[in-house]
Amino acid sequence: MSKRILIRDCIQKAIAKTGESYSLYYNPTEQTTLKYPCILYRRKAIRQRHADNIRYHTHEEYQITVIDKRVESPVVDALLDEQYCYYNSEFVNSNMIHTILTINSGGLANG
Repeated sequence: MSKRILIRDCIQKAIAKTGESYSLYYNPTEQTTLKYPCILYRRKAIRQRHADNIRYHTHEEYQITVIDKRVESPVVDALLDEQYCYYNSEFVNSNMIHTILTINSGGLANG
């Protein structure tokens, strides 16, 4: 299973824990019409570890943006329950709160 699918499944489990409805988008384009509240995610980085001139571990980092009218969106806490997810920042745009998180596949997929 791809690491992106593992991240998507992790986000969907967090959504299910809240019992609320969030639209989920991977790498939306400018033409994509978003339905709020929503969660956007995209690959942010690929991290590799090397030893003895050999790559022995690779994991991907994904940026998650939760867009909601509420200051404390319940899905943010559900996502932060995941061991490999951490808070980055938040900002307001068009009266919507944008919360930025990062999650990595390091523990979700071995190698």
